Amino acid sequence: MFEKYFEKAITDFIKQFQSNSFRYFYEEDLRAALAINLSNLFDEIKYKVRADFAKILEVDEICSNPIKCEYPQSGKKNKKFDIVYIEDVGSDFYNCEIRIAIELKLGSLIYDRLGKFKEDIEKLEKRLAESNKSEFLGIGLYFYQGEIDLRYVKEWFPEASKEIRQISKTSFEKIHLNSYGLNIFIISKSSLFILPV
Repeated sequence: MFEKYFEKAITDFIKQFQSNSFRYFYEEDLRAALAINLSNLFDEIKYKVRADFAKILEVDEICSNPIKCEYPQSGKKNKKFDIVYIEDVGSDFYNCEIRIAIELKLGSLIYDRLGKFKEDIEKLEKRLAESNKSEFLGIGLYFYQGEIDLRYVKEWFPEASKEIRQISKTSFEKIHLNSYGLNIFIISKSSLFILPV
């Protein structure tokens, strides 16, 4: 799988964020920058096009990067993932298999979005439960522009409080992703928190 590409891109991105957490002023800034970083790591892939679209587009296949933003889950137009890696396993470019999905949020002391981030985690958990667990990797990233400490994160996630790990910015080298399943991270200006799943 391509988790090594994602490890590198996300590690570099975390370091950029921690060097200046206001470089990304809005959540969309985060999504766009991370998607560009990821798309630069992949070549274009040939995707089949569904027969009715092929007639309109006058092509049987199209070439596109496998990294997409706001890509809908199969048959769920309102349930979109922030960033995905899609695989061509059929004949519908607009309904490809999502192998890797990233959900991200940006928060601060003034505008804490943790509740929405927990909803994102639930969305990833649901997708994992619906998939063949050996074929889906979910990544949750909560970027916090200020400082937070471990006690605060434990209050957010009391069910996992004993297993949350904190890595300081000075000792952080790179993230490690479980090949399949969920990987949840909270990133502040000076720490990385890894949540068990």
